[in-house]
Amino acid sequence: KATLLNRYFSSVNIKDDGKLPPLSLKDDCNKIDSVKFTIVMLIRLCKEVKPTFTCECDPDNYTPYLLERLINVLAFPLSHIFNSFMSIDKVPSAWKKAVVTPLFKKGQSSDPSNYRPTSLTSVFCKLMERGVVLTVLELMK
Repeated sequence: KATLLNRYFSSVNIKDDGKLPPLSLKDDCNKIDSVKFTIVMLIRLCKEVKPTFTCECDPDNYTPYLLERLINVLAFPLSHIFNSFMSIDKVPSAWKKAVVTPLFKKGQSSDPSNYRPTSLTSVFCKLMERGVVLTVLELMK
C-alpha cells in the first residue's frame, strides 16, 4: 500500500525549482531581519493555534500537544534559538524533512487518487514559521 501511494503522490507532485517568490514589504523594511522572537510572541502564537492532531508526532517524535503544554517553559530558550537561526539565515536540515501520511478524501478506498498527502513537519519549525508570517503580515499593514 505504501509503495502504491508513494508512486501516485510522486507522479502528481510539482518539482521544486528552488526559486523563492518575490516578497514586497514597506520601503522602510525590505528585509526579514525585522523578525525578532520574544517570549510573549511565542506564548501567544502557541496558545492561538490549537494543535490539529494531539497524538501525531513530528519527525523528531514531538507532538504539538507537548509544545502547547510546555510553551511557558520553552519560550525563553526557543526565542534565543529562533533568533540565532534568523541571524544566520538557516534552519536545521531535520526541519526540512516531513513524515508524509495519506489522508482519505472520499470515494473508493482502493484508489490512490482518493487520498491526499499530509506532511507532518517539526512542531518547532511550525512555531518559528508562524512567528515569521505574523511579523511579515504586521510589516505589510
